[in-house]
Amino acid sequence: MSIATKTMNNHFDLRPTDHVLVVHAHPDDEMSTGALLDHLSDSGVRYSAIVATAGEAGDRGDPAELQAGVRIREAANAYKAYGVSSDRQYYLGLPDGHLSESGQTDRLSQALGQLFLALNVTVVITPGEHGFDGHPDHRAVHRAALQAIDWLQHQNRSIRSFGLEQNGAIAISVDRQRKLANLAYHQTQFSISHDGEGWQPSPASAALLKPYASLLDDSERYARYR
Repeated sequence: MSIATKTMNNHFDLRPTDHVLVVHAHPDDEMSTGALLDHLSDSGVRYSAIVATAGEAGDRGDPAELQAGVRIREAANAYKAYGVSSDRQYYLGLPDGHLSESGQTDRLSQALGQLFLALNVTVVITPGEHGFDGHPDHRAVHRAALQAIDWLQHQNRSIRSFGLEQNGAIAISVDRQRKLANLAYHQTQFSISHDGEGWQPSPASAALLKPYASLLDDSERYARYR
């Protein structure tokens, strides 16, 4: 069963003083949490987003442009469309494709912990234990975020954490057209255009998005960890 914003506030135990931080590994990962971001824009709480890498290891797009950070610029526009202003977007610039390496996971955890503390974060949203699609970077972000939360709890800082899980008890219905419209900002990765009736991915992009059908057509499901 999907939920409306007021009900979502109850499920996530949101309070007016909360600061919700959505943590992602790559530019375009906001597609996985777009419905949540839309609800947060109506919830009355502060919310921000972190992207751990610049997505420079992607195999689509011009390599020189990817190294120059074009995907961060694309993500910035997509986040703005979800109501996350530029001053609430944080890009860590860690190496794409290497977050699961022990040294990088530690760096990520330390960076997240420092941001959680500096921003007075009270709720963290992760990609989930399985990284919503199994990508090692997504799973590493989840682990690093929980490590950072554990570190802060030793300093008497309480942070609630939730993540995407296939069988999560909190289901937020999605708007396919809304997600496709915002994915269209990621021009290096997808070819999505408006044909007069709606946003449509090219055949090649539709194939790339097929594994994420539930996140585009059904719901985002979240579980609570702490």
